[in-house]
Amino acid sequence: KALAAELEKIKQTNQPNGRTNNNNSVQQKSQNPASRSKLISKINQAKLRHELQQTPKSSQVPKSNSLDLNFEPRYLSAPLEVLSQLNGKSLLRELLGRVLSNGIGRLYLEKHKHYGRIIWSQDGTLQGCLEEVDLHTYQGVIDYLKQLANVATTPVEKAIKKDLEACRKAERLILRLQILPGKHGDEGTVQILRGGALEFYEKQRIEKIGEQAIIIASKFEKQLEEMHQRQLQGISSSLETISALEDIQHKINLYINSLKMATKSYPKQE
Repeated sequence: KALAAELEKIKQTNQPNGRTNNNNSVQQKSQNPASRSKLISKINQAKLRHELQQTPKSSQVPKSNSLDLNFEPRYLSAPLEVLSQLNGKSLLRELLGRVLSNGIGRLYLEKHKHYGRIIWSQDGTLQGCLEEVDLHTYQGVIDYLKQLANVATTPVEKAIKKDLEACRKAERLILRLQILPGKHGDEGTVQILRGGALEFYEKQRIEKIGEQAIIIASKFEKQLEEMHQRQLQGISSSLETISALEDIQHKINLYINSLKMATKSYPKQE
């Protein structure tokens, strides 16, 4: 409702004085491209402001498109030989269910010439190892892992790394996946991050993104400076380019203000 009210206000303020809403079709035809561009820009900015205001502040809130991992291991009391009889998809779900239970879980998938090997650990402690996994079963595990990561099932030529948003019992998780080309075929690792480990990892990631943003912003500034120098030489930019730059500037300001507000809301760390 708040967004709809703001959009309606924007439309009204852009109507020529003395015109009524019955003349909307005449107004739209009489608007020049620059006016329409500014109106669209204001509408997009209003939508962006609304979106930023609605963004949850807690990093522990799962996203709506998170991977659903609400499944439990079914064979905890069974000997490891039973796991070897499962197909690839069932085996991976069983092992993920185990490493997802608590702490920082890891899976390691190794492919040898005549068999596969799967190891899993919890908080750095070895929990189990499947030796001499049938190659067909092993390949099924790799293929299902690729399916989760939305990667083609063909053999990889270089390492693929993906961080997947996941949800388990309303808890937000990150699955860090790696699929690597090995000597005898694809291999892989899975790391489960949650709680403090997830927050630490995301803090490092956002710092890296910030550094990249500063580099891009510096390049952007140099390009604007070059445009300004050319303008001083009598070579002007088009109105469409300036309008687009103003739109980008406004969006950047909205994001920066949102980041400032979020930073102020977090407790200071010693």
